[in-house]
Amino acid sequence: MSLVFEDICPDCHGSGMRITAAQRQERRRIITQAMVCPTCQGTGTVRVHKTLQVKIPVGVVEGARVRLASMGGKGVNGGPSGDLYLRIKLLPHKTFQARGNDLYGELPVLDYEAVLGAEVQVPTLDGSVWMKIPPGTQAGTQLRLKGKGLPHFQGKERGDLY
Repeated sequence: MSLVFEDICPDCHGSGMRITAAQRQERRRIITQAMVCPTCQGTGTVRVHKTLQVKIPVGVVEGARVRLASMGGKGVNGGPSGDLYLRIKLLPHKTFQARGNDLYGELPVLDYEAVLGAEVQVPTLDGSVWMKIPPGTQAGTQLRLKGKGLPHFQGKERGDLY
C-alpha cells in the first residue's frame, strides 16, 4: 500500500526556518540570521511517500478499522508519532457475493440433474467440492454448504456458502 504522509522537514527539523549565519557578540549574546526554509516553505513539514506492507487480519469485514501503531503523523515538538487507522473496503468477488460471513452464488444445473437429483461440483474459496442436488429441486432453490463461507474474525468458525 502506498501512502502520502506529512513528515517533519529534514532540513529545518520542523522549525520552518534555516539558520544562515550565527555570530557571537560580547556577553554571550548570539545574533542569528535565518531565512524561510526553502524545502518546506516555512511550514516545517514535507510530503513523504511511504510504501507499507500491511497484514489484514483474517475475517475482517467491510467497514472495519485496522490500527497501525505509531505509523501516523509525527508528533508535535518531537512527540511520538500517532497511529494510522485503515478503513477496510472489500472488492467484489467475480463468483460470490458476501453478506456478513456467508457467501452467495449461483450454480447452473441441467434440467435432468434438478429433476432426478445429481452430485455436482461446486466452486468454493478453497477449491471445488461435491454437493448432492436432491431429486425434484426447483429453480431458485437455495442449498447450503456449511462452513464454506468467509472466516469469522479471530475465530476458527466460518460462514456458509449458499
